[in-house]
Amino acid sequence: MRYDSLEQHILLRIFSYLDSRQLYFTAARVCQNWKRVASLSTLHRDLDLSYTRSDATHSVPDHHEATPNSFYELSDEQLHRLFIDFGFNYAEKLDLSNQVLLNDRSVLNVSTYCNRLKCLNLLGCYSLSDVSLKYISTIRTLESVSISLCELEGDYLHLLASRDLRLAELRLEKLFRLKQQPLLHFLSTCPRLRSLTIRQCKQLTSAVLFRLCTDLSLPFLEYLLLDGLTHDPVTGTPAAAAVGSFNLGALRSLHLFNLMWLDDVYLFQLLATLSIDRLRSVSVIRCCDQLSSALAVLFNARALAELEVENNQSVSDADLLPLLFTSTIRTALFTNCSGISSQMQTRLTHTHGTAVTFAHKPAFRFHP
Repeated sequence: MRYDSLEQHILLRIFSYLDSRQLYFTAARVCQNWKRVASLSTLHRDLDLSYTRSDATHSVPDHHEATPNSFYELSDEQLHRLFIDFGFNYAEKLDLSNQVLLNDRSVLNVSTYCNRLKCLNLLGCYSLSDVSLKYISTIRTLESVSISLCELEGDYLHLLASRDLRLAELRLEKLFRLKQQPLLHFLSTCPRLRSLTIRQCKQLTSAVLFRLCTDLSLPFLEYLLLDGLTHDPVTGTPAAAAVGSFNLGALRSLHLFNLMWLDDVYLFQLLATLSIDRLRSVSVIRCCDQLSSALAVLFNARALAELEVENNQSVSDADLLPLLFTSTIRTALFTNCSGISSQMQTRLTHTHGTAVTFAHKPAFRFHP
């Protein structure tokens, strides 16, 4: 049997094992029959067109050439050609991470051809601007957006909070020009958000956490990660009377990184906005090394399954006692926590086995 005469159901089964690059840049160029089968909607629900620099030595080959074992760096024109050839109308997930040649027009093409898209990953696409947000906001089915390392300032961020959108997950990383006010305005108008990640956005300060503790209500938020917010002495610490009760009542995962200004009082005010017993995953990494009482409250969370604490000298044996009487812990890692005695380490290891780990590594110095 000739390769170009294989029946459609056989080709579909074979093509289902290929990743996006192998399917569209290699298999689809074998013959017209293979290209027709590769164009079927069942094959491109989840598209991975990301670019991995460590493995890449080639750009996308010429239209008549195939370079099977390489990762491809797409230009705007090449991405547009893919849309024309294969449609991608039924794509639900699209990963374009690290495609540095793409621009705002590329996002316009995505919004035009992928009108059923639910998840869009633009991490590392550093040629994008705020105009891309306008195009993204026209994809009515979109539920998850990830953006990093671009010139985005956030002026059109509020468009993602439109009632016509179902946005539930937002991930913003290393957006050094992202302004604080547009982000706060977006959070105040998007109560449906379920997951929020903010990493290393240098213009963002502790005012973001202050607002989360006071007047921002995100009742459906289940995942919150804050990394590298700088201290704003003007906002200070939220007063107990101003804290909004259960503003974050649905939160299950709380991850705080590189917040050196975060003290016990501030963390207590944050905990007052959520239901402690709902928490399943907690990370407090390289925050104030004097956190103790607030962490002890977290250790009492009844559903706590994943825990990581790093660079905290104030955590003591007494704070860890609740962990001896819980059966929910699946993994716990304590790094550079010198206040924990060897006896307590032995008792926790005896109780939970390899689920609990104690480590020491050179001190990390964070420079915001």
